[in-house]
Amino acid sequence: MILRIGTPGYSYPAWVGPFYPPGTPSNGMLGEYARHFPAVEVNSTFCRPPTPEQADAMARRTPPGFGFCLKVPKTASHDRSTDDLPAMTAAADRLAAAGKLLGLLVQVPESFHHTDRNRDWLRRVADQLRPHPVAVEFRHRSWDFDGLADWLAAAGLNLVSVGVPAIATLFPAGLRVVNRRVYARLHSQNAEAWYAGEKARYDYDYPEPVVRKWAGALVDVADAVDEAWFFFNNCVGVAAVENARALAAAVRRLGPSVTVIEPLPPVTTQPNPVRPVMTSARRFLVFQALLLWQGGFLFYTAVVVPVGTRVLGSAATQGAITTRVTDALNACGVVGLGLLAWDLAVSRDPVRRRTAARWWWWAVAAACQFLLVVLHQLLDSFMDPGRTYVVVRPPFYPVHRLYLWASTVQWLAGLGLAWLTLRAWAAEGTGSYPTNTPEAPGNGSKSRNAEGVPAGDRSLPK
Repeated sequence: MILRIGTPGYSYPAWVGPFYPPGTPSNGMLGEYARHFPAVEVNSTFCRPPTPEQADAMARRTPPGFGFCLKVPKTASHDRSTDDLPAMTAAADRLAAAGKLLGLLVQVPESFHHTDRNRDWLRRVADQLRPHPVAVEFRHRSWDFDGLADWLAAAGLNLVSVGVPAIATLFPAGLRVVNRRVYARLHSQNAEAWYAGEKARYDYDYPEPVVRKWAGALVDVADAVDEAWFFFNNCVGVAAVENARALAAAVRRLGPSVTVIEPLPPVTTQPNPVRPVMTSARRFLVFQALLLWQGGFLFYTAVVVPVGTRVLGSAATQGAITTRVTDALNACGVVGLGLLAWDLAVSRDPVRRRTAARWWWWAVAAACQFLLVVLHQLLDSFMDPGRTYVVVRPPFYPVHRLYLWASTVQWLAGLGLAWLTLRAWAAEGTGSYPTNTPEAPGNGSKSRNAEGVPAGDRSLPK
């Protein structure tokens, strides 16, 4: 039997110092984790599936032979929707092509009881995730029925062995073998804290005798198992790391029937093969367009309007300056929006929500730009042919005020777009699907790490 031991997730600020070297940034945690363990369970995919590009980045950041288990999104396990399964399969395809996919995990809630309808749903999920191996973690005891292993094997599913407290309604703890495979997730044995909240549930340190008991159970089934994956999910503090190391040591002491996969040599290549010349040129053009565009707004607001209305005092002079400045400003806006659309189309920002927000702000700015062009043409119709003097005064000034309001909205949208663009550039080249938080986010904050994915963006599965 081949045994891989690890933890669910690797990006925990609390691990910097006790486990990771001091000063380890979030975008360096996966590589550092792979120095100690040969596999990781990615739980952040419970919130949303990774993109194929993020899966490629995960593979690049880890050495050959490293293994990933991906948790299937809650839309499938909790909400009974298949919307995210095609994207999940596409990401799994990429990791499998790199030789680094161990399997997929479907963790159903305690409210998911053993019924024919729920059996059919699990079969449907497994069918849509083929050809990748899928394991199911049950939380409710009703699934502990005679013939469970045979049903799972017929459905093409594996079973997750769990380490949980002795609670009457929970699926019982213990090692289970299905399809000559063991997939174990050890959470806690503290019954009092199981329903006490996200952090309390997984704030647990497995005693040495319990770890030795799990090691003995592995050795006992070694002849009936080809491969085993063990993940300690008690990731509050560094207990999971210490328990994982203790299990590996205990299995080694019990004899040669189990081959414990050792940590692998670290990756020394660059994490993201970005084309630096093209990326730099694109960013330079976009940055220059933003400077001209936003600078034009400031010039128009701070110079043209007050000078034209208070200092020059001439409607003719004001009209002449306004039309020429707005011609240039609208041209900068059109060019800037075009370059920003290009940047959005080719960007490799790993945060899909930020990309969606950038498109939203771009749409607001583009709508304002269209309105400004229309209003500008209308204002020109109120002026003499040389566009130096306002001929039709009464409608000119209300339309001009509307133009100023539209310009203000576009300026604010441009600022938001510029800020999000700079954030996207900071994350674009890091090349990782970063944060992999456990079911308890107690070690992380709700902020986003340097690579753009939410730290602790998890809800407690019921």
